[in-house]
Amino acid sequence: MMRRLGVALTIVAVVAIGVARLWPTPHSASPVAASPPSSVGRGSDRHPAPAPLAATTTSISTTTTGPAQINAQQEPTPDQEAAQAAALAARPAYQHLPYQGNGIVATIAGDQSGQIVVDVISEHPLAAAQAGWASFLAAWGDPGSAYVVHFHPNVGTG
Repeated sequence: MMRRLGVALTIVAVVAIGVARLWPTPHSASPVAASPPSSVGRGSDRHPAPAPLAATTTSISTTTTGPAQINAQQEPTPDQEAAQAAALAARPAYQHLPYQGNGIVATIAGDQSGQIVVDVISEHPLAAAQAGWASFLAAWGDPGSAYVVHFHPNVGTG
């Protein structure tokens, strides 16, 4: 059952990536690049096709940014580095999410008031799901206080 769940999560991720690649951005061409056929349907149910989208123009900035400016923008300040190090130290298990093992699948579900929301899915009862999560945290020396955990026990049993 855990393998099916892993396959399902993989399929969802692939679909999401595909949609993201097809979705137009302000800097890309519209997915409706070619003109549609002049009519849609057959016989008496023919309807005129929608008009093609109007071409848009994009202005391009003539100012250039040199490599030194780009690198300076990407380099974190010492204060930012210290804050990042402190955040990771408070959440040592975070970098190992998503996680599958100990009878659970743990995935990041979002952020709630600065805490990481985690969904813990298990095909076992709640106590086993909680034990699997506790074992995951203990393996990385994480106190677990940085997470809001939603347990979903008995998934796939019926």
